[in-house]
Amino acid sequence: MACDPNPTGFQKPDGWPAVLLQARLKGLKVFSMYFADQSTSNISELLEDPAARDSLAQDIALTAREYDGVLIDFEGLGLDTSKANLDKENYNEFLNTLKDYLSGKPLSVAVPPLNSSFTGYDHEHIGNIADFIVLMAYAYEDPFTPSATAPFEKVESAIKLEIKAVGPEKIILGIPAYGTMYKTTSEGACLKAYPASKDGLSMLSEYRNHIDMEPNTGPPCVNPVFAPEYLSIYVEWESHGDSYKAFLEGPASLQTRLLMAKRFGITRAAIWRLGLLHEDWWASANRVMNIRRHEEQ
Repeated sequence: MACDPNPTGFQKPDGWPAVLLQARLKGLKVFSMYFADQSTSNISELLEDPAARDSLAQDIALTAREYDGVLIDFEGLGLDTSKANLDKENYNEFLNTLKDYLSGKPLSVAVPPLNSSFTGYDHEHIGNIADFIVLMAYAYEDPFTPSATAPFEKVESAIKLEIKAVGPEKIILGIPAYGTMYKTTSEGACLKAYPASKDGLSMLSEYRNHIDMEPNTGPPCVNPVFAPEYLSIYVEWESHGDSYKAFLEGPASLQTRLLMAKRFGITRAAIWRLGLLHEDWWASANRVMNIRRHEEQ
């Protein structure tokens, strides 16, 4: 039987119990993630209501019984800076209550970076109460200026700030498996797409073929190169008088981010998300992990 549509776009597929069984047979821990975004769900207003806040915590603890832990991902708090302190207090109270209802089951919390626009998170308190946090060190792109989703300078700053607030032992570095693509016309630049890692280079091939068929529309694609300052593959081209710039995540992006995490004493990473990954990502991750194991011997 098909699942009812979920407004977030994420569904629990048919046969999900078999996935949980296979995970446990392989010794994997399975966490249930609960997502909300202030822009679509008014989570800030819900957290202001003590009764609603308590009810939500109870519901999460109840539905998480079949899982090994809980991950809370409430996004968008504190974008309105006039409510940032209230958002922090209410979110802290919610997490305190949820922790009690979980009765020892691990609690993890995804947080935006301290150098982001979202100021409604008490990172020190969250770091104290959570078993670990997922630092979402991405989504820095500007909708109207060609930019990577997680450039080196921003990610490094985010890691340093989080370590001061929480400490590396509790941090899991969030890594994006998607990039950005911009189109610039006479009216200006705009963000056109978030290419998945698995689709990025094939997307460029399609553009290249289109340009080759119409050689008078502009120069061919610049060869894609890994740009360390962007932590992504960078490429630009022109077509029909418009210019395009793309910042694509690939295996080299993953390896560099994992090595960055290791440099700061962070030993775990979270990749957003399954379904977007390039087929070489797992091999890239294993190569970095093998280097680490070799150094520890």
